[in-house]
Amino acid sequence: MVVQGGSQMKKGDLRRVGILDTAEKLFFERGYEETSVQDILDEMGLSKGGFYHHFESKMAVLNAVSVRRAEGRFAVAIREIRSSSLGAVEKLNRLFSLLNLFEREAPEFVSMVLNVCYRNGDAALLECTKSVTMEKLSPLMDEIVQQGMREGVFYTRQPGGIGRLILLLAHDVNDDAARLLVEGCGKPECVVQVVDALNVYRDTVELILNAPYGSVRLFDVDRVLKVCRAVLKDFEPPKEEDA
Repeated sequence: MVVQGGSQMKKGDLRRVGILDTAEKLFFERGYEETSVQDILDEMGLSKGGFYHHFESKMAVLNAVSVRRAEGRFAVAIREIRSSSLGAVEKLNRLFSLLNLFEREAPEFVSMVLNVCYRNGDAALLECTKSVTMEKLSPLMDEIVQQGMREGVFYTRQPGGIGRLILLLAHDVNDDAARLLVEGCGKPECVVQVVDALNVYRDTVELILNAPYGSVRLFDVDRVLKVCRAVLKDFEPPKEEDA
C-alpha cells in the first residue's frame, strides 16, 4: 500500500491512475483516434494484462478520464461556491461556467469529444458526463434556487425539481451546440448558431426561475468564440485539388 497525497492507495489503484494520466496526456498530444492501447502500454512499460485488468477498451479509458476531469472540476467549484458570500444570481452564473462545454474545457478536449461522440456516433461518453453532472451538481443547483427565492430574485412553485430540469436542459443545449459545430464542418456561420443556441438557453433559464431579465450570464462570448474557432480548425473540409 502506498501513501499518496495524505491518503493510502493500493498498488492496483495507483496503476489505474497511472493509466489514466498517461492516456490523458497522449490523447491531448496525439488525439484520441491516433492513440492506441499499445501506445499507452509502451509509454508506461505495461503489459496488456495490466491494462485490461482495469479497462476493457480505449473508450472505457476516455470515459474514465472525462469523469475524473469533471469530478475534479466540480469538487473545487462546489467548495468555492458554497463557502462564498455571493448572492444566488452570481452563484448561478458561476455554476453555469461549469456546465458550458465550450467554456469549461480546453479546445483540444472539445475537439476530442466532438470527434468521438458526434463524428463517430459513440454516445457512451455523453452519458458518462451527464451522469456525473447530475449527481454532483443537482444538490448545489437546488441550494442556489432556494437561496434565490429567499433573496427574492427567483420565484418558482416547484423549487425541488427546477434545479434538475435546468441541468438536463444544460446537457441538451451542449449537445445541440456540439452537433451544430460538427454539421457546420468549418463554416464560420455555425459559430453564430452555437452562440444563438446558448442565448436561447440563457433566456429560458431566466423565464423558468422568473429571474430579472439579463441577470443570468450563461457564458463568456469571447471564450466561446475562441474555443469554437480553435475547434473548427480540426473540422475544416479537405480542399479540392486543382484540376
